Amino acid sequence: MLTVSSVLVALALTASAIHVGEGGDCRTIAEAVEAAMPGDTVLIHEGIYHEQIVTVRSGESGARIVLSAVPGDTVVIDGSGADASNGIVVRHSFITVEGLDICGWSSNAAWVEHCRGFEMTHCTMHGVVFGLGLADGAKDFRITECTAYDYDLYGFDASPSGGAPCSYGVFKGCTARSGRDRSQNVDGFALGHGEQHHFAFLGCTATDVFDGFDISASNTLLKGCTAEDCWNSGFKVWQDSVFISGCTSKGCGNGGIELDWDGEPGHAFVEGCTIEDAGTYSIWVEAGDTLSLFDCVVSGGDNIGLCFERANQVNYFGDRNVFHNDEPERLISLGYEVEYSVESFADWIAGTGQDGRSTAVAEMR
Repeated sequence: MLTVSSVLVALALTASAIHVGEGGDCRTIAEAVEAAMPGDTVLIHEGIYHEQIVTVRSGESGARIVLSAVPGDTVVIDGSGADASNGIVVRHSFITVEGLDICGWSSNAAWVEHCRGFEMTHCTMHGVVFGLGLADGAKDFRITECTAYDYDLYGFDASPSGGAPCSYGVFKGCTARSGRDRSQNVDGFALGHGEQHHFAFLGCTATDVFDGFDISASNTLLKGCTAEDCWNSGFKVWQDSVFISGCTSKGCGNGGIELDWDGEPGHAFVEGCTIEDAGTYSIWVEAGDTLSLFDCVVSGGDNIGLCFERANQVNYFGDRNVFHNDEPERLISLGYEVEYSVESFADWIAGTGQDGRSTAVAEMR
């Protein structure tokens, strides 16, 4: 009787490399994808390929189907003049995409749905409306060291169109930059509204987009991430149990961190972060929400530093922070009614029982 381990061993023994390109096993990527079985690797040689890639079968957890550029070769999946709107479409599980340059598509560079275990590594997406869309139940995915730039609406987005919730995804070392249309809500990294949950962003960067990280999924971790020169907010949080650790927001036009829960209560945990040079407010907290702020530097805000929507709803825990604001009289604001300056910071401590070991400074060195 065959066991699971014997099946995986058999797959490994029969796995093969299918070469695409001049003189290869297949002339088109589509032919190679049609032929690829679990454990196989489709190796795409140097060239510009004007074709859409659509998966036809799943790999296995121990025998993935891999679509990869030959190491050292530049492989471009170009949608110029193509009938299709999405460059890569993945509807099957345990698929890996590596080292591809995807451009010129009228919708998504890559669209992933109804599957688990998708991996994308060292890919570049540009000149598209959307970068990578993960939708309708996509889960257990991992996106590593990929870049999206010169796009219209999002660089990376999980569940942008509703459907079954996405979950358990990791974005590591990815970059989203250079939104093409400043009149649009162009997100760097986004998690769509609904029941999405359990994501991690590790060492990711968003630059020159509307919102850097638009987080609408519970139990999400952002660690070592950077949002810089975003037109609106660096980190916009819409859900409960979001953890922001060791992150930086710099020079964002509206806010550094925005807790905007649309009337739903929640708790964001911010630690070891640097929030500087924000336009309207450094940190905004909507009424009914709770902010935990520890070991952070909040500095250089043009207008207000730490801002609570209502004076009578200040759900806050914090300590060991450094507060500075270019408007020193508006270091902390409660509903725009009660405001604390550097001189009156002791009153904030006394009134809230928080920030006993924090510091308020008039100037940053």
